[in-house]
Amino acid sequence: MKKLSVSKLLVLAIITFCGCKKNDDGGTKPETPAYLPLSTVLTSEDGNQQEAVPYDSLSYNPDNTPAELFLEYNGYSHTWHDRIQFFYNDHKQCTSARWYEFDDFYELDSLVYGANKITVFELRADDHELRDSTVISFNSDNQVALLGSKDTVYEDNNGKQLSYTEFTYSGGNPVKVHKHKYNNYAGDPGNVTIEEYTFTYDNHPNAYLSLFSQNPYLMAIMQENVGGIVSLGKNNLTSFSRKDEEGDEAGLNYTNAYDAEGKLATQKATEDQHTYTIQHNYIKAK
Repeated sequence: MKKLSVSKLLVLAIITFCGCKKNDDGGTKPETPAYLPLSTVLTSEDGNQQEAVPYDSLSYNPDNTPAELFLEYNGYSHTWHDRIQFFYNDHKQCTSARWYEFDDFYELDSLVYGANKITVFELRADDHELRDSTVISFNSDNQVALLGSKDTVYEDNNGKQLSYTEFTYSGGNPVKVHKHKYNNYAGDPGNVTIEEYTFTYDNHPNAYLSLFSQNPYLMAIMQENVGGIVSLGKNNLTSFSRKDEEGDEAGLNYTNAYDAEGKLATQKATEDQHTYTIQHNYIKAK
């Protein structure tokens, strides 16, 4: 059985979700913690060199709602590739998001809240193409049960795609995640991707939980970009493993360290001759 490179896995989207209220009526405003997540930085060491890469960064409004999320830091230009602005109604419910590539606006997302689901309408700035998809579906316990749709096929000029992700919970944390994707593009007979993720957690609270409970769409974005770096469960990750349809496997075990105030400070893992350290930074709530 071939072992996948964990260093590459850390850059992939590791799909995880936490249980949170669907907030279709304004929801219950979660209690704001004393400190809010600010950024995460991944440092890789192989004995000869050390490289630190910022993975994400958040800014906040005066009422402590997330204002902007920054993703994909470029170490050469010292700029972020993606910037997402969030907008809210009077109930602190996220109603839209604007996406920028560097400083160029390229997408407007409008959120519609319904019974047990959130639908996002995506409007592209270049061709004004409107795409709608159910991005978050909730179970009876108000936990994310399904990302995507099992019966909705997205089609564009290049072909068709069907994708969805299912979640199994224990103790408020997703412990099993199954990701399914089918692509059928022009000149390609089609391919199916099936991935299974397994996660374990400690008993310490995840600092991102209040943000995700208030804004599930922020959670959806982060799981696509920094999942596996940032825990999206109720607690903090201690390990993850991934298996694909060919039986290839990979995984990491984390050693978590907390500061005097109980905040997750660092997570360390080792693969072969590489040591990875994830540093979590915070800002005091207003």
